[in-house]
Amino acid sequence: MFINIPRGIAPDCKIELAAGTLELGDGDYGKIAAYVKAGKLEAGRFSCTDAEFDTDAGKIAIGSVACRKIRFEINSGKLDAERVNADEAAFEVNAGKASVGQSDFKRTEIRVNTGKADIMLCGAREDYDAEVSATLSSCNLKNRQEGHERTVKAEVSMGVLNVDFEN
Repeated sequence: MFINIPRGIAPDCKIELAAGTLELGDGDYGKIAAYVKAGKLEAGRFSCTDAEFDTDAGKIAIGSVACRKIRFEINSGKLDAERVNADEAAFEVNAGKASVGQSDFKRTEIRVNTGKADIMLCGAREDYDAEVSATLSSCNLKNRQEGHERTVKAEVSMGVLNVDFEN
């Protein structure tokens, strides 16, 4: 099914996908709320005001997204995102896996329970303040408070978190 949206209109989208594959086309959107139970959501290049992506056992694949605020909740599913730009970003990885490429965030919150998250942040490690809590887990991010504008808050319990930085 194809839906053509006239230019200049930024629709809100609520997506619930139980199975199968849904492609979200390139474009400008209002608020996006997507719940992928067991299928696959594929998105190319798009912008939106706010976005929430949740998956149980499904897969979410994103090319490039720019928005004000974005939140991902990955239960036993998988997230692959090439590029994400947002003022605020939140990741909750329960038993699944999140792989996020070039990302530019001012405020980042990451919670990894028994899953794995690999996130690449734009800039140098020295550009970020970090508040890290890690219990029975693997996390390469260390606490650092120097009053920077960019912040990362991470809570890792029995999972794995790798945060890399790209200048």
